[in-house]
Amino acid sequence: MKRLLLSTFILFTYIFTQAADTTKVLFIGNSFTGTFDVPQLVKGFADAAALPMVIASHTPGGISVADVSQGTMAHMNNPMVFDLIRSNNWDYVVLQDNQGRFVDGGGNFPSPTQSPVIAGHIKIRDSMRANSSCSRMLLFSGWAWKSGYPGLGDGKKLIANIYENYQVLNTSAQEIIAPIGSAWLRAITQVPSVDLWGPDEAHQSMEGSYITAAVIFSSIYRMNTETVMFDN
Repeated sequence: MKRLLLSTFILFTYIFTQAADTTKVLFIGNSFTGTFDVPQLVKGFADAAALPMVIASHTPGGISVADVSQGTMAHMNNPMVFDLIRSNNWDYVVLQDNQGRFVDGGGNFPSPTQSPVIAGHIKIRDSMRANSSCSRMLLFSGWAWKSGYPGLGDGKKLIANIYENYQVLNTSAQEIIAPIGSAWLRAITQVPSVDLWGPDEAHQSMEGSYITAAVIFSSIYRMNTETVMFDN
């Protein structure tokens, strides 16, 4: 993939720090994490940088953190999720919720229907911390529909709303926001010929997954991924 493509996308320039130990990362999400196997792409960056990484993932399509209608399939209610958390001393848990929960801007988050979203993130965070006090959570601040949503704005505005609402959530969670959508906005502006959305205009293209993985990798290692390009 072209060096220009990635160098445009990454928000920060990080100082390289070689990690001596294996970094263990658990991914919890849905098809936005599963499409083009974002966890494996993150590991691909780590492998290219000679940084040992162990990954595991739980990414069933359509599942949210706290949708009560999903019963025990919702991440906060799923025993499998908590079994996975307890299965290793994870350094990072990447938690990706249904991004549609975060698209309503204008300071309307959390609304009564969204308050379980915060509670669900806190429940998973607390389980993570109880399992390993040094673990950190990466909050997946991503994108939504390319064409936007009536009354809420276009795709760019939804990305801005999502990030704003993750900042609200993080006043409670006190963890790390992975600014994936912010990197998408830079790419959309500076390299408009690259389409980050796939054919359904909701899920990502391969390029979108690549950027998503790059931001997650950089959020973990504080390292500019331009120096660890790899073929995928």
